[in-house]
Amino acid sequence: GLNLSSIFLAYDFGSLILAFLVGAVYFGVMAVYGNVTNRDLTGWGPNLMGGLCAILLTSVVGMLFGMFTGIGFGVMDFLLCAVALVVFMLFTAYDTQKLKYYYAYFGGDAAMLHKSSIMGALSLYLDYINIFLYVLRIFARSRRND
Repeated sequence: GLNLSSIFLAYDFGSLILAFLVGAVYFGVMAVYGNVTNRDLTGWGPNLMGGLCAILLTSVVGMLFGMFTGIGFGVMDFLLCAVALVVFMLFTAYDTQKLKYYYAYFGGDAAMLHKSSIMGALSLYLDYINIFLYVLRIFARSRRND
């Protein structure tokens, strides 16, 4: 919470509300998809982790490139935000379905069900926070360009 409180200083309140609402819609749509689909999403896990590693690596390279040259990524940063947004939306569907499978698997074991629900809630929380932050970066960037 303390880390996220700094965004109230960096962005105006209208952008924060818009990013929160758009992020909530994206998160909700993907959570519903992950819950109601009959398609098995467990195969997405390794690909999504690879996408997350690529996002982190690209972010670090972009940060170092900008630090040493004084030049930002511009369009590449926008594309990175868009790709990261899609990756975390897919993570939301994946994690939602994983929670459903945990419930079916650990239904008889209350202790394991409790532990898996905490881990699932943390995963979904992180998915939403990342969706919100990337939507905020996209919206704030488009407002700065006007």
